[in-house]
Formats: sequence, C-alpha cells, structure tokens
Amino acid sequence: MEILPKTNPPPVYRKLLSDIFIASLLLYVLFFLLEEFFSGFVVDHINLNVLLAVVFISGTVLALTRTKITESTGDMTRVYSVSTTLFISIGVGILGGGIVWLRTVRTLGSLATPISFFITFVITIMIFFLLTEDHRDLQDKDQ
Repeated sequence: MEILPKTNPPPVYRKLLSDIFIASLLLYVLFFLLEEFFSGFVVDHINLNVLLAVVFISGTVLALTRTKITESTGDMTRVYSVSTTLFISIGVGILGGGIVWLRTVRTLGSLATPISFFITFVITIMIFFLLTEDHRDLQDKDQ
C-alpha cells in the first residue's frame, strides 16, 4: 500500500526539477568546500541552510515522482556501462569521504581517517547499487 501515490509530471517539469536539484546540489557542495577552506568567505554573504533546504526539497519531490524519462527506444531509462558506473560510484564515494574527513579531523583527530574510509566504502557501495538498479521491474509494475 502506497502512502503517497506516485504522480507522473510532464517531462518539461521533471527536467526543470532535475536541473534545479543538480544545480543547487553542485552549488551547495562548492560553497561548502569554499567555506571549509576559507572561513567566512561564503557564510558572510549567503545562508547555506537555505540552499540545503532547496536541495532537500527538490530532491525529495524528484524522488517521489515517477521516472518516465526514456531514450528513443522507449522501453528503458539510460543505462551506464559497468566501468562508468564503477567510476561514478568511486568518485562520489571519495568526495563524500573527503567531506566527512574535513569535517571530523579537527574534533576526532586520528579517528577521523578510519571513519572517513568507512563512509567512503558505504557511499561507493550504495551509489553502485542505485545506479545498477534494474528499471524494468519498475516499468512492469506501472503497466
């Protein structure tokens, strides 16, 4: 039983929402890293919590709507090769682990390194499984 029924917005709205999510997420990561290296450089001018709220809201709405973006074949969403998926997964995992290390090294000291390695491993595995998820099962349930 679904609590929230999945809707299927027009492709134009879905593309716009996807672009908003990607742009706000990239800006948040960029501003976060700038603030981490140059204290007061961003926070003195922009409240990062507002940008984080935009990322969270747009990502949540994007996740709750049905994905029906198809290629010219019309039967599946875009599928990456295994090497591309692995490259993306490792890259995002290293980025996430690096951010965790930057945030915890001051307070935890030498304990921050094993924690960030563990986080890197977990993020890499999760992203890999998300990107290799079989979309055919989802489309069969919709029909």
